[in-house]
Amino acid sequence: MERKFYWDNLKAILIFLVVFAHILLVFEDIMKFDIVMVIYLFHMPLFCFMSGYFSKNLEKSQDTALKGFLFVYLIFNLIYGAVTKRGVMIFTPLFTHWYLLTMFFWKISLKDLVKIKFILPISVLLALFSGTLPEMERFLSAGRTIGFLPFFLAGYFFKDTYKDKLKKVPLSICIILFLLVAGFGVLASRKDLFPLRFLYFSYPYRECDLTDLYGIVMRIICFLGSFIISGCLLRFIPDKKTIFTSLGKYTLLIYLGHPYVILLLEKTAFLRGLGKPVILFAAFVISALTLILFGNRYVSEVYNKGMNRAWKLVSVNGEKK
Repeated sequence: MERKFYWDNLKAILIFLVVFAHILLVFEDIMKFDIVMVIYLFHMPLFCFMSGYFSKNLEKSQDTALKGFLFVYLIFNLIYGAVTKRGVMIFTPLFTHWYLLTMFFWKISLKDLVKIKFILPISVLLALFSGTLPEMERFLSAGRTIGFLPFFLAGYFFKDTYKDKLKKVPLSICIILFLLVAGFGVLASRKDLFPLRFLYFSYPYRECDLTDLYGIVMRIICFLGSFIISGCLLRFIPDKKTIFTSLGKYTLLIYLGHPYVILLLEKTAFLRGLGKPVILFAAFVISALTLILFGNRYVSEVYNKGMNRAWKLVSVNGEKK
């Protein structure tokens, strides 16, 4: 039970950071927030890491890939395309929906990937050099599927004993390392070492106005920073139940629902013209409310019933798998 609380606590914190960063990006045309660069250094890498950790059952991963990710991606990407009037988009993920398509590719291929010798270092090399290829963009989430693959595989190979060892690392060392990596994020933001979109992994280096060599070097540094700050967070996360533990069970619902909160903020003049401290505080509050709005059993019941009915309509003989 402890382990469940532990991972739910981590998922709750990460989904909060996802929503918080996306809200702050609504105002990127009028002001820049260094904290967004810091968050982007680790929040999705660590999410991908957790996804890998929970994919150790290879048979189940393949069985759930179609209904749990590809089917959900198709429905919600189409809905978002209709709401935003961007048309029917099947092969190009819109906004956050790339994660669902990427997860499908990872889940469906994991059983074969882990049979490859040295797959983890190979995936790192692929991620580094994928940024040199012009075709590694948003189409079929190719750039992100390869770019974040090392984190997903690292999660798959992660053992519970490693968590116990991390818990023994002196807190002072973790705090120092955390601050050093966060400081690098702030420096990257203020000195324009690379644009924020560089951390999306959906743009080739040259589209980020970087040379291939510089892009590879920066990605290596960011990878190291991501693993360091992720390790520090794994050290900090409590094992016991907290006031936000229950939210960790509903991260997918929050992930699917929060884009519409972002759309609402984009369509209104709410908070514009206010200072940074006020916007930061408001973003914090709105993020918390968004988690509460979508992260509950009532939304979960509606979602599950709706998706199960939709799946029965398209699956052979109403298959429930």
